[in-house]
Amino acid sequence: MQNPINWFERLENGAKREVQVTVARQKVVWAFRILGEDNWEKNTQPTAEHWDALLQKMKDRYQRRRATELDFRLVSRLHKSHRGVSP
Repeated sequence: MQNPINWFERLENGAKREVQVTVARQKVVWAFRILGEDNWEKNTQPTAEHWDALLQKMKDRYQRRRATELDFRLVSRLHKSHRGVSP
């Protein structure tokens, strides 16, 4: 899957943050940035809630044939291994 999956979340301090996930070549790459900033943070670890959101978005894409079965299985496997993990 070449197109990244993006969504927005509201942080505790009220700031809005964009989450971007790219699934390609058997890798999942997470990036985060505060709205209005130019730089993406790639060192931030995703929470269990982030993994839940990604899995749901991948299911939706897979059902609409916008994601491959290989990518969907990768995200499902990683979701299971990261369940309950938070930074």
